[in-house]
Amino acid sequence: MDTAGFLVLLLSSSFLFEGNCLDDSGQKSESSELCPSDIDSVLRQMSAALSAQQVEIRHLQEENKHLQEENQGNKVEINHLQEETQATRTVVDSLQTEVDSLQNNDKGLLILSVVQT
Repeated sequence: MDTAGFLVLLLSSSFLFEGNCLDDSGQKSESSELCPSDIDSVLRQMSAALSAQQVEIRHLQEENKHLQEENQGNKVEINHLQEETQATRTVVDSLQTEVDSLQNNDKGLLILSVVQT
């Protein structure tokens, strides 16, 4: 429950309990104030909800820390893969240059062989 929820709970509780207090003789009082027991009940509910939120916040902080660590590991892996990709591109470019050179040599040899015959 968020802060707005607490306020709604508190306000709705005040309307529900307003004027329902018992006086010293045990009769209902028509007072416009909240009864102390009603206020205590609302405060207990708010305290329990706040405790639950604190637990959830701690859990989310731990999860966030874990995800940040995982993200950092992924960044390292991505950098490593980018370096490998660049090295592979360099090898492929070198092999393509060699293939082109061999094809040109083969063409020259083919022309030479045709000319000689």
